[in-house]
Amino acid sequence: MLALRDWLAIIGISSLIATVVSHWLSQSREHQRWCFENRRVEWRELIDHLYKVTHQDSVSLEELHEGTRLLGTRIFIRMTLHRHKFPARWMGLIRETVTSDGTIQMLFTSRSAEFLSELTCVAEADFDIGPKTMEKVLLTLRSIPSW
Repeated sequence: MLALRDWLAIIGISSLIATVVSHWLSQSREHQRWCFENRRVEWRELIDHLYKVTHQDSVSLEELHEGTRLLGTRIFIRMTLHRHKFPARWMGLIRETVTSDGTIQMLFTSRSAEFLSELTCVAEADFDIGPKTMEKVLLTLRSIPSW
């Protein structure tokens, strides 16, 4: 039979293991929450800026370049943006709607609104918002011509 000293050793080791596992799980959970929050902030910054650009009467080239910079400097959502080819499509949109003298055509307003709508659907899918989110994303992707 085990002596009291052996039982105390077993209880001590069990407590130590439980503490280590608990610490590891809480760190993992905190890291997931931190990543989630940073993804949310990056999506919000990008969508807010592009919303402002697409809903203005006159758009400046600086605002278009800021949109390009925001698309290229996202850390936490970078893979999602590139998977859906948003940076390349934004550049294609600019090439199609900005003339050589720097004038922005009226076509930019409608095309950029479509771009923003698709970006918002992908952001919703990234956070798994709503039961039919992926269906909306796929329908949007099919309905928008490739730029």
